[in-house]
Amino acid sequence: MTETPPPPAAPQPAGGQQQSNGKALAGMILGIAALALICIWWISIPAAIVGLVLSNLGGKQAKETGVGKGMAKAGLIMSVIALALAVLLVILGMIGIAIFRSQIEQIDLEQSLAALRYLA
Repeated sequence: MTETPPPPAAPQPAGGQQQSNGKALAGMILGIAALALICIWWISIPAAIVGLVLSNLGGKQAKETGVGKGMAKAGLIMSVIALALAVLLVILGMIGIAIFRSQIEQIDLEQSLAALRYLA
C-alpha cells in the first residue's frame, strides 16, 4: 500500500500572522452585547450605535482585504435589530408610564370627588 501525502497547509500571510478585521469583530461583539442587554436600554442603544459604525467600517475594510465580511454583516444585522428593539421598548415604556399616570390621576380625582360628596 502507498500512503497518500497530507494535504498542503493553508497559505499564511506574510510574516506568519493571520489577517484579522478588528473593526468587524468589535462591531459583531457590540451587536451581540446590545441584543443581550436589550432590557438595559441605556447600555443597549449606545452599544448598538457604536456596533453599527464599527460594522460599517469593518465591512468597508473587508471589501479591501477580503477578511471579516461575515462578521461585519452579522454585527450590522444584530446592531440594527438591537437598536430597533431598544427604541421600541423605550417608546412602549413611555406609553405605559403615561397610561399609568393618567389612571393614578383618575383615581385621585374620583377619591377627591367622593370626599367632597361626603363632606357636603
